[in-house]
Amino acid sequence: MSSLDRALRRLGTKFERLPREMTAAAVKAQEAAAERIVRRQKSLAPKDRGNLVDAIMWETEPGTVSTRVFVNYSKTNGKPRAPHGHLVEFGAAPHVIESEKPMGVQGKFGHRVEHPGAPAQPFFYPGYRAERSESKREIRKALQEAAQKVARG
Repeated sequence: MSSLDRALRRLGTKFERLPREMTAAAVKAQEAAAERIVRRQKSLAPKDRGNLVDAIMWETEPGTVSTRVFVNYSKTNGKPRAPHGHLVEFGAAPHVIESEKPMGVQGKFGHRVEHPGAPAQPFFYPGYRAERSESKREIRKALQEAAQKVARG
């Protein structure tokens, strides 16, 4: 076998390893970035009451390189939930709430309530924006290091 054949075989092996190494590095770096973003968002979220802080979370979809940060609003997954997260982030204009059933404990609010609205208390997007540049930098660095590791052998 010639030296060119050996070099091509080594190169082929490196090209086979590259996607696995890059994927593993991307997932690890994205999860670290997501944890950092969630920590920042939780620090900015109002803590007066409710589950909002506990409902800010991240997850990586199994078998993918997709990591997302979100406020959980679902009842079905058994995790803390905050279906009002968007109302905290963006606020709510004054509005009327009407119901066929009386609202409140023992119906004390009746069938119609004039909600005064609520001011925005941004936590989600400011937390993301505060960590975005550092997160991108760390992910890029992890990918470069993974590629260099494969290239070295």
